[in-house]
Amino acid sequence: MKNSNQNLGFLAYNKGLSAENMAEAYLMNLQWNIIYKRFRSPVGEIDLIAQKTDWLLFVEVKARKKMSDALTAISAKQKKRLFNAANYYLEIYQPEIENIQFDLITINQLGQIEHFENIILNEF
Repeated sequence: MKNSNQNLGFLAYNKGLSAENMAEAYLMNLQWNIIYKRFRSPVGEIDLIAQKTDWLLFVEVKARKKMSDALTAISAKQKKRLFNAANYYLEIYQPEIENIQFDLITINQLGQIEHFENIILNEF
């Protein structure tokens, strides 16, 4: 039998998967080709990696009860981890790609999506 912490973790994991699936569908509607979901590297994880022509998009997905909570959910530390994981991905898998972008997709409990482009601009 699971304890309450395990149940909360399971619910949070499923909420995250659901949000990532919604973000994936949203990006596909915008003609992005999803090439990785939950890309893991030694330096961090990237929720979604998408490609359109010669552009590569690294996406952090945040689901929160209220949209205002989701907007503040990505910290400087998380941005740095996303940046480092993206550099790792590029070095190993697509070193020829020059056009990259880091976006945040937020989803509230009503399933509303907001897309924030270029969340990392020369920060690191």
